[in-house]
Amino acid sequence: MMETIRKFGLGYCDVKTMLWNVSVMLRVLILNIDGRNKKPFPITSYIFAIIVCLGYFYVYLVSMSWFVFIRCAATGDLLS
Repeated sequence: MMETIRKFGLGYCDVKTMLWNVSVMLRVLILNIDGRNKKPFPITSYIFAIIVCLGYFYVYLVSMSWFVFIRCAATGDLLS
């Protein structure tokens, strides 16, 4: 287990290992770039991706809109 995790470190910089690292990390985002990997994505990956997308939209759209249109207007701070 630890040897597999160590492959994500700086000690492994050959192309084969780097492409494997990218493939593994993109599978977390439900993107399969390796045609040899035929395993389907588990349902928990889809649920995790939906939660991440909802969190992104909340933080960057809802919170930003609230701060600009409500908070700055209430305090009169136009430099924020």
